[in-house]
Amino acid sequence: HGWQSTSSPPHLFSPFSLGQTRKGKTTTQWRSSSSRLFQSTAVSTDDARPEILLYNSKSRKKEPFQTLEPGKVKMYTCGPTVYDSAHVGNFRAFLTYDVLKRMLAYFGYDVDHVCNLTDVDDKIIKRCTERSMSVEELTLCYEQAFMDDLTALNIIPANKYPRATQHINDMMEMIEQLAEKELAYQSGDGSWWFATQNQEGYGTHLIQNLNVEEMESQERTSQADDLGKRHPQ
Repeated sequence: HGWQSTSSPPHLFSPFSLGQTRKGKTTTQWRSSSSRLFQSTAVSTDDARPEILLYNSKSRKKEPFQTLEPGKVKMYTCGPTVYDSAHVGNFRAFLTYDVLKRMLAYFGYDVDHVCNLTDVDDKIIKRCTERSMSVEELTLCYEQAFMDDLTALNIIPANKYPRATQHINDMMEMIEQLAEKELAYQSGDGSWWFATQNQEGYGTHLIQNLNVEEMESQERTSQADDLGKRHPQ
């Protein structure tokens, strides 16, 4: 709905440009893999945009969408852990992000989308050991597979894909800050964990409230895997 083209529908889209046209309108353009140009004309002024309602998991109700900066949206979404191929359930989330981003762009918002890539964790290290591969070899392989799948599903790529390994020092600094506030602790094997019981209202801002008692019961059955862990996830 809303796409205008002079040829058959494209198989792929990737971001191309966002240009101002006549007053109160914006033309959002995408170029397909075959270099055909498709465009959608949408409103761009704050006065012309319709009200957008999004569900707020804290208030448990739909609320008007408001940006911190007029006409601009900074969008962060959780990306894959690149130790294996992503499955259908994973891409359900990425398609949801894509629909939201397309809608915002259609209504003239300038969307700066960042999606992280987790390229180091226990699963990755285990898989590297099993396959006698380096972390870089494994993660770059599945990172490319993820990008190929995004293209096959016609998902507009993010503006940036920061890797976890590029921000280790930032994470260490954040852990130190949490530890100072007694919101993180180190177990005997050197692992760091969130001290969830010290955070007032933990889990109440999620779409579905956490059942802490049930999680603690499940936690007792898996403590052998995570020795030194005090609280459920």
